[in-house]
Amino acid sequence: DRFMLGIKIRLVAQTAAALILIAAGVRIQLFGLPLLDNALTIFWVVALTNAVNFLDNMDGLAAGLSGIAAGFFTLIAFNEGLTLVSAISAALMGSAVGFLIYNFNPASTFMGDMGALVLGFVLAVIGIKLKFTSPPDVTWMVPLLVLALPLFDISLVVFTRIMEGRSPGQAGKDHTSHRLMSLGLSQRWTLFVLYSACLFFGTLGVLVTVAPPDRALWIGLSGLGLLGALFIFMMFVRRKYQLSSQPSAISSQQKP
Repeated sequence: DRFMLGIKIRLVAQTAAALILIAAGVRIQLFGLPLLDNALTIFWVVALTNAVNFLDNMDGLAAGLSGIAAGFFTLIAFNEGLTLVSAISAALMGSAVGFLIYNFNPASTFMGDMGALVLGFVLAVIGIKLKFTSPPDVTWMVPLLVLALPLFDISLVVFTRIMEGRSPGQAGKDHTSHRLMSLGLSQRWTLFVLYSACLFFGTLGVLVTVAPPDRALWIGLSGLGLLGALFIFMMFVRRKYQLSSQPSAISSQQKP
């Protein structure tokens, strides 16, 4: 925040942080192949770290969604007997909600890149540290559902900017929040809609951990399918309402 570091420097630092995690034994174990698992770990950490930073385009959005996601991680980790992971998640939830009191519209203080990047990084680590008694062919969807909103937004924004021939790091009014406001929602109603969506997908994530495997698979895939449908709808909103690609004026901060 002090020196406005460029995107390349940030990506290098984030990749280095992911490599430190891998060296410490914190890695995704999905494929059973170290090379693929390590590559996925780096992608997950870098993507989610930036995803939460992308959400900091409106007062109360990044802090609110991070607090909700951390709350679900607290519940899931506690239910799985992961005491330390649950405690870290609860601490993150408390810090995010405590900050939200001053960051909710109209905000009296702002998060900045370092606040949002740290939130994203810690959420990424918590998602990796979750261990389940249910089969991994089902539970891999749990972190994706709990963190559906930040992952959805960064995917939508990056895809839109690439399709429009712009840099993914270029600031613009093409985030999910901006598209909802183009439909006539106020800033506060936009926040409530996105908070509600985060609660909905987080609940699906919890259900995946407690439901029988066949039903859990159906629940998880239905949630991911709904995200796909919402992605198409948001692309339609972009085309129909011709959202400006100029930097956001909704908040006093400019975010990618």
